[in-house]
Amino acid sequence: MSVLVALSAVMAQAAGRQEASEVCTSMSFDSDRNYCISAISKYDYFDQGAINLCLGMSFDSGKKECISNIGNKTYDPYELTNCEKNDFDSSKNQCLKGAGRPIQGHVGCLNNQDIIFQLQILEGMVYRGENGRA
Repeated sequence: MSVLVALSAVMAQAAGRQEASEVCTSMSFDSDRNYCISAISKYDYFDQGAINLCLGMSFDSGKKECISNIGNKTYDPYELTNCEKNDFDSSKNQCLKGAGRPIQGHVGCLNNQDIIFQLQILEGMVYRGENGRA
């Protein structure tokens, strides 16, 4: 059971334009939605946790800036928790802009390699009987 949970966590970390577009559809005005969709088209990868933080922004202006800040970046959970603690959209965006690591190269291949590596680790743990830790 814990292997399945770990596998789900590996797969849930990566998100694409479709998931990021939820931020755009939550906006009130067509002009903001169009700007947001245009910004999303510039990137191939969006961290699901960062998308959730963008969705929680109070204002559409904060959401637009957020999408531009998180595109093609990956974040550790502690970074997102730290950014989420800020009270204002502008502070959250400043935090997101400075946190995370850019994804380099062909995004699809890199994500697949990361997932394969993590699955190999899980496989080794299962093989060694460390199912409770996997």
